[in-house]
Amino acid sequence: MAAVDRVYTWDEITATLVYVTSGDAHKVLADFRQAASGERGADRTEAVVEPALDLTDDRRFNWWGYLAGHPEGQQVVGQGVVKFELRFLAALDPNTRQQRLDFIVHRTDIEEFQHVRLHPHRNNIKHNSAPSRKEAYPVFGALSDWLGESIPGIADGAPSPVGLTRERAQHAVPQQDVFGRNGALVFIETLNKHDRDWFVDLTLGDRFCWHRYLRSSGPLQVGASKLLPAAGPQDPRARGDGGSSFSWGWG
Repeated sequence: MAAVDRVYTWDEITATLVYVTSGDAHKVLADFRQAASGERGADRTEAVVEPALDLTDDRRFNWWGYLAGHPEGQQVVGQGVVKFELRFLAALDPNTRQQRLDFIVHRTDIEEFQHVRLHPHRNNIKHNSAPSRKEAYPVFGALSDWLGESIPGIADGAPSPVGLTRERAQHAVPQQDVFGRNGALVFIETLNKHDRDWFVDLTLGDRFCWHRYLRSSGPLQVGASKLLPAAGPQDPRARGDGGSSFSWGWG
């Protein structure tokens, strides 16, 4: 991790006299989305022309006041914040047909999870029958995972990858980033139509986000080891205890 100029602690942040509501934070997010958006493609997906906006100096947004009033603010700040930004991530938001946009809190390197995703809403939302609130629950993890730059234990440069485990996947692929069966089917149909390869190694995740797909189904969850479409519930390839590769082959 690069040297940081300053660490913003919870005591400092809560000393603010101005609190920022989730609605106001949502407006900042929405305004940046509009400013950073390009044209829509043939698939109706809207392009991103500005991937991130650094807000650390707080001239554009009082993130101190936002975190001070956040329901999980102290947990989010942890041992201290070193950077605060808005950033587009790899997963597609089906509501906007664009990459997901979240506030990203960068924390000190002594934290188990150095990054936290926050997403305020204008109106109240519900979380699995929990009391409604205007904040999505924070997601703790690693920014590189959310940007699609790596798959923990698979494509993260580890010399002896142990595979993508359930626990690691929960942080790398939060529920809002799950890639469903319809998307997987479209990928397979396209592959069969155009490539016609007998075997395609998808382990690195650069052609197909299989780690996001495996979070979409209870029976599948995270386990993957030379996983082929014919793997049944009793097949050890379908277990959820971690895996080291993912492939597509003709059945």
